[in-house]
Amino acid sequence: MKKNRRLLTTEESSDARRLQAIWLKKKNALQLTQEQVAAECGWTQGAFGHYLHGRVPLNIEAVLRLAIALQVDPTEITARWPDLFESLSVLIKAPAR
Repeated sequence: MKKNRRLLTTEESSDARRLQAIWLKKKNALQLTQEQVAAECGWTQGAFGHYLHGRVPLNIEAVLRLAIALQVDPTEITARWPDLFESLSVLIKAPAR
């Protein structure tokens, strides 16, 4: 039985298109497969494919995991949550106490 999924919002669809464009650039440059990215993110290849093709909306955790795996800034994947990503960036770059 096919599960009824809600349609992605305009922002979520834009995120999926950005992710697809990044994937097309990075898969060859970094010599990656979907299986490798999925494993690095802690997912199955199918889960990565669902994010990649806009079947499932990206959430904050997914964006952060993908940004690390694809070696991009999270804001390249989504324009949502810019304040959160800026705060995280500051925390990551802060010297250890």
